[in-house]
Amino acid sequence: MADYQIGDKEFAKYKAWLQKEDKAMGTRLKYQRDVRSLQKWLRGRAVNQELLNGWRAALLAEGYAARTAF
Repeated sequence: MADYQIGDKEFAKYKAWLQKEDKAMGTRLKYQRDVRSLQKWLRGRAVNQELLNGWRAALLAEGYAARTAF
């Protein structure tokens, strides 16, 4: 997996894609909250597999179920 930035432009594209895919409003809002949470956790760092694994571990440490954390 190549490093990838999640900026406002990418987030807007993701929101548009969710709507285009006709996802339910509740689903879209949940997914958007999840991506914003990841953005906040990344603190401007580019996404890579190592960081995604770290985010998942952080979610598990906060008590999220393994299914919720991927």
